[in-house]
Amino acid sequence: MKYTITTATGHLGREVVKGSSKLTDVKNIRLTVRSPQKAADLPFDPGKEL
Repeated sequence: MKYTITTATGHLGREVVKGSSKLTDVKNIRLTVRSPQKAADLPFDPGKEL
């Protein structure tokens, strides 16, 4: 199952990303962001599911 986290670079979004990463493989998580540069420190490949 794939999960999509909206506003992943916001305060709450970052915490949701962190918690979700512990519960499932990052391959199952998609992020929606306005600016890929702000998401550079998140544990995801920005060229794929970002």
